[in-house]
Amino acid sequence: LDGLCDQIVTAVGVAYLSGFDIEGALAEVDKSNYSKFVDGKPVFLDGKKVSKGPNYSPPQLKSFV
Repeated sequence: LDGLCDQIVTAVGVAYLSGFDIEGALAEVDKSNYSKFVDGKPVFLDGKKVSKGPNYSPPQLKSFV
C-alpha cells in the first residue's frame, strides 16, 4: 500500500511540474469512466471487463495540458 501511495504522489508531482491540471484531468477521467455505467451500475463483458455503455463519452483532456 505504501508503494502504491508513493506512485500516486510521484505521478501528481510530475503532472504539477509539467504544468498539467491533474485535478481537473482526474475529474474528467472519472466522468468518462462513470459514463460507461447504465442506471448507476457497471455493465460487464464476460463478467470481468467493464463495457462502454450507450452513454459513454471519452475523456476530453486537451484543456488540462
